[in-house]
Amino acid sequence: MQIAYYMPNEDDKVRVNGRVPRELYADISTYYANITNAINDAFELLRQEKTGQLHKDCGKNMQNDASSIQAQLDATHMQVEAFRMQIDAANTQIEFLKGQIGVKDSLIEKQAFHIQSLITENSRLNIKLLPEATDEKKVKKPWWQFW
Repeated sequence: MQIAYYMPNEDDKVRVNGRVPRELYADISTYYANITNAINDAFELLRQEKTGQLHKDCGKNMQNDASSIQAQLDATHMQVEAFRMQIDAANTQIEFLKGQIGVKDSLIEKQAFHIQSLITENSRLNIKLLPEATDEKKVKKPWWQFW
């Protein structure tokens, strides 16, 4: 809203006297250096409100705001659905990977059992191949005996 001020003749002016609460006067004085300008702006706003010009576009703005909010809401719902689909895909992939981990665990257990059986077999074969310590020929002689 733009209010243009022009200096009317003294004949066009009307003197206005009135009393206002001190707090209201103090608040208005912070916005206006001249109380006459404040009174003129207030009367102009009052006239526009009474003639219906002040809020004539409010209904259109409310409809535009409502349609804008509805569009934002629809876009948000679409994003939520997209996120839900991504979450479902991620959950499916997690379940698949859990199954693969279970398979790998069973394979590792089988391999560990196989390695343990190989170690046992190797120990048994080593016992057969190693000479017994009780053989007379293989008894270790003291270092001073050459023959």
